[in-house]
Amino acid sequence: MRQSNVYLLLILVISAFFLFFGLDTALFASKGEPREAIVAVQILQSGDWILPCVDGIDLPYKPPMLAWLVAAFSMIGGRVTEFTARIPAVLAMIAMLVMAYRFFSRRVSDNRDNYLKAFVTAMILLIAIEPHRTAIVCRVDMLLTAFIFAAMISLYHWQQRGWKGFPIWGVLAMSAATLTKGPIGIILPCLAVFVFAILKDNRFWRPALSLLAVAIAAIVIPAIYYYVAYLRGGDQFLQLALEENFGRMLGKMTYESHLHPFYYNFTSLLAGLLPFTLFLLFSIFAIRFAKPSLKGEMRRFRGADPVLSFSAVAALVVVVFYCFPASKRSVYLLPAYPFLAFLIAEWMVRLRRRHSRVIKNYNYFLVVIACIFLLVFAEFYFNFFGLKDRLPVKMQTLLSPAAFTRHSLLDAIVIALPAAAIFYTLMIRRRPTSEKHIYAQLALSLTVYMAASVAFIAPIINAKSDFFKANEIATIIPSGKILSSIKSDPHMRFYTIDFYMDNRVIARPFDSKEPLPKSANILLSSPEADEFIAAHPERSFQLLWNSEKASPTAPKSCDSRQPVSLYAFRLSQPTESTVQVENSPINKPSPVTNPKK
Repeated sequence: MRQSNVYLLLILVISAFFLFFGLDTALFASKGEPREAIVAVQILQSGDWILPCVDGIDLPYKPPMLAWLVAAFSMIGGRVTEFTARIPAVLAMIAMLVMAYRFFSRRVSDNRDNYLKAFVTAMILLIAIEPHRTAIVCRVDMLLTAFIFAAMISLYHWQQRGWKGFPIWGVLAMSAATLTKGPIGIILPCLAVFVFAILKDNRFWRPALSLLAVAIAAIVIPAIYYYVAYLRGGDQFLQLALEENFGRMLGKMTYESHLHPFYYNFTSLLAGLLPFTLFLLFSIFAIRFAKPSLKGEMRRFRGADPVLSFSAVAALVVVVFYCFPASKRSVYLLPAYPFLAFLIAEWMVRLRRRHSRVIKNYNYFLVVIACIFLLVFAEFYFNFFGLKDRLPVKMQTLLSPAAFTRHSLLDAIVIALPAAAIFYTLMIRRRPTSEKHIYAQLALSLTVYMAASVAFIAPIINAKSDFFKANEIATIIPSGKILSSIKSDPHMRFYTIDFYMDNRVIARPFDSKEPLPKSANILLSSPEADEFIAAHPERSFQLLWNSEKASPTAPKSCDSRQPVSLYAFRLSQPTESTVQVENSPINKPSPVTNPKK
């Protein structure tokens, strides 16, 4: 089998195993995932694939591509689960790894190491914290990144052909990206290729007009959807679309959203590229600094390998572009990661030849980290020395879910993988530096990350989830809709509870002028409950359930970050002039467990 095919097969097997393994082990524990998944639930329940309006009130905040894919995968089993909700992001990540390998391996120069560098690029993408964590959640960001990356490399090849022909795959990728998160899916690819073309050829109008033409072509399919959705949603849909797509970039949103200072993007990159940020710190002493010269750098840029120079430009364009909007998130920078991963891979392979000691020393550092992880896991799992009992109470509460979780045989194999990586690294320590030392570095990083996720991260996330709260509420109210209201954040909903109760929770504005029904059940944030009850003196409220009493270890909702209370209310008799608030004699329901968890 050819070397290129071997690397490609390894990428598929490794990424599929480490992304799909335990994909549904972690429950939804933040508002982001269930907020996207609940739209797919609404699609399956209502059959509305154009503008699925949750509870007839909330329009989707994002274009429908992710919801369409989640609903399509969920139709097989008949319902949306954590696994089916996360499949689109996983497949997008695997597709991006394959695209990155094929793109970076087909270079003009340095053919001997092209396949190695492309393989290392794919592995860095898989291991780095930001792209990896985004690939295993139900969010639009990884799907958007894959489409933007596909569009960028398609437009790059078009530019290399002298703008001849028509980049149909690039247009389709930009259309799909726009249906995933808006016009940014067209702006970023065109801008990156435009800047690269100007710097390379020193020409303006040819690339400008060519990219303008493909941008217009790419907007056709999304424009059809937006027009049809506008006919359904009217001005409310139009206002929401303009605010999310343009107001967010221009800093003119009606509410504060992810406001961060200028330097936030750079600190996000340093954190998101871990553990390879540490490798770059280890190798900083191998860099030879020289006095920069603008003319000299431009000559080197134009004479360099075009894939290498395009990677530098594309990564820089993405980072600089997102420095301007007031709204900043670490996931916005994801389109830069494939190119940054390639630059790191290029540097890593060069160090193998010139400064091999850097790679070896960093591998020894990773061996120490892996040994520490295995010892910590063994202590908290078996409690050999009773260290767990000596920790502060808050630390014990945080780690207790991981310490007392009993893992399956397959979990144990994954947790033990760092030991195999340690053995391999030490076995080759005296051999001449070759690609085997790079493989050891990648193996140590990947196995430690996956073992930590299985052993600690997933159990801790599950302990914070509202899954168990939803089960307890469903035990008390087994059928029918439940109202909910949150005052502290008008845009907040009990998304996680709603998802695990199969879309039974109806959001109601806290200060709504519409009268309450004569009788119903309602979820309230506990600190706001008294105010809500006082605002409706014509009804009597009965406390049915309170998360602080039912779940003392995790009293707060993972969405609202406040304790939750469930009330039943009914219209009082006309003679009553005071509000009656009663404590329910209902005992705490027995825990409802999910066998798969």
